[in-house]
Amino acid sequence: MVISANNDLIEIKNGESEETKTIFEQIEEMNSMVSNLLTISRASEAKNKEQTSICLSNVLYESIDMFKPIFSRQNIKIVTEIDDNANVLSDDYSVNEIIKIILENASKYAKSSIKVSLKKSRRYVELIEENDSDFTKDEDLGYLTGRFVRGEVNANTRPGSGIGLYMLKALLDNQKSSLNIYSKEGNFVLKIRIKKKKTTSN
Repeated sequence: MVISANNDLIEIKNGESEETKTIFEQIEEMNSMVSNLLTISRASEAKNKEQTSICLSNVLYESIDMFKPIFSRQNIKIVTEIDDNANVLSDDYSVNEIIKIILENASKYAKSSIKVSLKKSRRYVELIEENDSDFTKDEDLGYLTGRFVRGEVNANTRPGSGIGLYMLKALLDNQKSSLNIYSKEGNFVLKIRIKKKKTTSN
């Protein structure tokens, strides 16, 4: 990017300053937003992907392991309660993107703790992510799934583009899966239900 290259030249000549740091931060924010918009486009294309049986338990275990270094650097403790062999009817792209968005959102906004649970029921697999937050009252936070919408308590204190939860809802809508977001007793709670893959053993 030309702006980034010019900023590098300024730092080489004059050294780092608050202005150049701000420019780099804005560049990173723009790159992130472009990446997210591309993901939205791919989420729309995912409507046509063939759905198969996917073990959400394994995807969740693997994704959490990948995020553990990030949680550790931020002094965030994560607790999990995951049912094994929780199979859902979906596609690889959508499932991996759904879990990635949920964990990325938690890494940005959790203050010190995250709890992730995955439970099987007769018809659905339910995934709940809960973390301590800056929310101080109990309320429905469904409005956060709007494009570029950010909560007032986070807008000025936490990084983010306000597009992650919008992408999450789009991916879940493609699969006719449900999403509920709310705050309770100071915690942010995200709950999804994905249709369970029927098997002879279930």
